[in-house]
Amino acid sequence: MSVAPLKPLHCGRRGPVLLVIADGLGLAEPGPGNALSLADTPVIDKLLASPWQVPLQAHGTAVGLPSDADMGNSEVGHNTLGAGRVFAQGAKLINQALADGRLFNDETWQQVEARGRAGGRVHFLGLLSDGNVHAHIDHLFTLLDRCAQNNIARVAVHALLDGRDVAPRSAPEYLTPLLERLEQHNRNPDFDYQLASAGGRMRITMDRYEADWAMVERGYALHAHGKGTPVTDALAEVARQYAADPDLTDQNLEPFVMADEQGKPVGAMQDGDAVVLFNFRGDRALEICRAFEQDDFKPFDRGRRPEVFFCGMLQYDGDLQIPTHYLVAPPRIDRVMGEYLCATGLKAFAVSETQKFGHVTFFWNGNRSTPLDSELEHWREIPSLDLPFDEQPAMQADAITDATLELIEGGEFMFGRINFANPDMVGHTGSIPATRQALEAVDRNLGRLIEAMRAVQGCLVFTADHGNAEQMLEQRGGKWLPRTAHSLNPVPCVVVDSHPEPTYQLRELERPGLANVAATVINLMGYAAPPDYAPSLIELPGEPERVTPLHDGFLHVRTEQARLPNERTQDYDVVRHPGAVAVLLFDAKDRVCLLRQYRVAIGGWVWEVPAGRINPGETPLAAARRELKEETGAEARDFTSLGSILSSPGFCDERLYLFMMRADALAEPAREPYEVIETHWFTREDIDRMITEQRIDDAKTIAIWYRASACV
Repeated sequence: MSVAPLKPLHCGRRGPVLLVIADGLGLAEPGPGNALSLADTPVIDKLLASPWQVPLQAHGTAVGLPSDADMGNSEVGHNTLGAGRVFAQGAKLINQALADGRLFNDETWQQVEARGRAGGRVHFLGLLSDGNVHAHIDHLFTLLDRCAQNNIARVAVHALLDGRDVAPRSAPEYLTPLLERLEQHNRNPDFDYQLASAGGRMRITMDRYEADWAMVERGYALHAHGKGTPVTDALAEVARQYAADPDLTDQNLEPFVMADEQGKPVGAMQDGDAVVLFNFRGDRALEICRAFEQDDFKPFDRGRRPEVFFCGMLQYDGDLQIPTHYLVAPPRIDRVMGEYLCATGLKAFAVSETQKFGHVTFFWNGNRSTPLDSELEHWREIPSLDLPFDEQPAMQADAITDATLELIEGGEFMFGRINFANPDMVGHTGSIPATRQALEAVDRNLGRLIEAMRAVQGCLVFTADHGNAEQMLEQRGGKWLPRTAHSLNPVPCVVVDSHPEPTYQLRELERPGLANVAATVINLMGYAAPPDYAPSLIELPGEPERVTPLHDGFLHVRTEQARLPNERTQDYDVVRHPGAVAVLLFDAKDRVCLLRQYRVAIGGWVWEVPAGRINPGETPLAAARRELKEETGAEARDFTSLGSILSSPGFCDERLYLFMMRADALAEPAREPYEVIETHWFTREDIDRMITEQRIDDAKTIAIWYRASACV
């Protein structure tokens, strides 16, 4: 790792932390287009009313986009969440490269022009809209104009129609200016600038995560070979499809090929041509890149493959180097949160279904395709269902939660991040009833996760990457019309701590955004965030300026003087010590395990429950299981959280975490050489009597016994 380990805090909590991302869930006023306000979501409603809820900016400059008129998206959202800082993204990078001419001076563009000057056709393929999520029509127009200025005679455009990041039936609003632009260039009698093909983005080309290679196959055949329904008037064809199906939106428009009067495609690709994919977002660009570039391509039969020079607007996957050639270097996102966790030896997991799996892995880790450390990062993908999202609005929320609960209850991981795709993917269908059901599925599973984090005495952070489901209608021309695009609304961020009275408080920040989440999570795990990360949303108690190590993680902070009731004064040492765990262990006969341990410091024996300190990077549950095995040899088969207590009220903020566990049998313990311990079993009545008779003096043993008695 190229980063230094995180520095542990001497105050605050000790993880574990689960980050739950409800993809596409923003904050907006209740109304007929706000699926959240219409849904039955008691858990989310309670969180949004919590004093620990902070609205976060998730669009525009807060996620590296050019202006605050630009809606956020899942890619830049997860980049920002994982990096803890804001990096210039997609459209902003391209705008800069076009403005200062870097793009056209690059060797890749020079090769594109060389193909054109040699008589080949230059093809531009991409999403035709100004949604600024995957592409922008202005970029296409700038590239077309550059070709004309440099006397590139033959150009073709392959238009993917949007209706998702822009109005659902807005294709004519983008096709019309494109056709006018092409006609303007064709006034030069030597030029042949054509619209070659078009089709809805969810029908062709723009699949992601290998969910539907048939989409890419249809797109490749359409763009490369001109195989599709031949038409001579694109606007008339769109109007015909609109009339045939009043519910049809642009993203599902059937593909068509522009043909001459003899039915021959006007823009099929030939040997010697160049192809520029002008999309800047990567997830839905990778597969068509592979289809054009890879020699050993397996997903479908491409037929005769024309020899073309292919490039992307960006390199969409730096690890896999897809595509090989690109016009603008992508942002170099370094020192992401995951790198710091790995450098510190902290285990983390990521879980989502196929539709958003790349977001909690690839994009979260700064556009890296593989785990940063296979020993410390665990990724689990839940295959998405092969059904339209509005027909299965729960999607895989239950399975994601089941997998997450398994990982949480194992006690191995200090951090987990998961993504529920439902609000975004179902929201994009435009169906408000289905989106309500999607949100209710997320709500139900969120409740399960909160209970699980309470059981392991951890912390859950609930947030989103951008808005969508909260704004599904918009007024145009005095009418309420469906809206399927992302929104400019803020998103929620709520800290749900298992401790009823956390020692930290919310920090007042001006315009907090997604970048502030990483430092917050790191603090909740018990570590100081990197100094250049966006500030944490929480403010921790003051760290001691000077500390002196005593032994085994204990720190002498300072010496203070107190005035006693008898007016005398007394000096005392303030000591901070690492968090600790205590375990009340029952066997199959419902007997309780007590250890009789010889304490050198008092020169005698004490009765106590199995207990010990929490090591750096260890969850309380993992520490409890480790101490139990070390001191008794027991492998606990289940556990119950009994909460936590301050270990030294008034002196430090460290907590003693209490667990009740059961084990059928003991094995050989692995005690430290200096430990002198005997294992004994007592009935509940025995324990009560021993406490009453003052035979048990150990405070933590008495505390856990009465805490368990109150809970059972």
